[in-house]
Amino acid sequence: MMKNAMMVLPLVACMLACGNKGVSTPTDTDNNEEKTELSAGKGSEECATDSVGFESETKEATVQMWADFPKGSNAILNNAIREYISEKMGGSYMGDLSNADSMTVYYVREAQKELKARWDEFDSPEAPTLHHDVGIKKLYESEKYVTFHTGEEVYYGGAHGSWISEGITFRKSDGRRFDWNMFRNTDKEEFHLMLKEGVRSYFAENNADEELTDENLKDMLLVEGSIDYLPLPQFPPYLTSEGISFCYQQYEIAPYAAGLPSFTIPVDKLRPYLTATALQMID
Repeated sequence: MMKNAMMVLPLVACMLACGNKGVSTPTDTDNNEEKTELSAGKGSEECATDSVGFESETKEATVQMWADFPKGSNAILNNAIREYISEKMGGSYMGDLSNADSMTVYYVREAQKELKARWDEFDSPEAPTLHHDVGIKKLYESEKYVTFHTGEEVYYGGAHGSWISEGITFRKSDGRRFDWNMFRNTDKEEFHLMLKEGVRSYFAENNADEELTDENLKDMLLVEGSIDYLPLPQFPPYLTSEGISFCYQQYEIAPYAAGLPSFTIPVDKLRPYLTATALQMID
């Protein structure tokens, strides 16, 4: 039986309470410096993290950035996760990735500049306050891998903002990212039927009084053709404590009001579609 595991986007404003607040000038002291050759730790080591966040608020825009930065002894894994965090916050930081304060402040300031430019284009003192929130958290960890989740909200004006929810799994031994490369044979009809049942479980939670036949389910989706062969989600699946989670983004297969259709499928059901490399890591 598919188990619905709808991911709730991180509320960055709440998360900031766990870290630092205010855009201040960072110190020159690096967090967990690795200035020489990177080395890997044992694959079973815990991926310890430190929560760092900053926010900036003006009449034109509010920006909040927050992340669980790795601080363990596995330098290769640390670097891989920090690269991911940098990419999710904007991808343009050229400084020391081990300096979490410096990186986060940089992206807050860059986002403020961008939102200010967008606000100026309204050419009206009555223009709404724009915002950009990013929260990156360690979601799940096993002996051999660790999964991080990113929630992002952006408002550029208009009726509503937009949201992104995505996860990524790292192998601890070498920092390799696992995404769709965990899978094989995803063109098989049986695989797509599991996706359909997962989507059905998501909508069934909020439609308990209605029988979700294929016809009813299709009426809730923005999918042409048969729903027996739904497209793969734009963002890759990721490993959690309950299996492998899938999440469709806004408008990807459903209207805005439907949110982000998401669900988790137990690993045992997906074994025929997983690569040997993925199975060795999971087992």
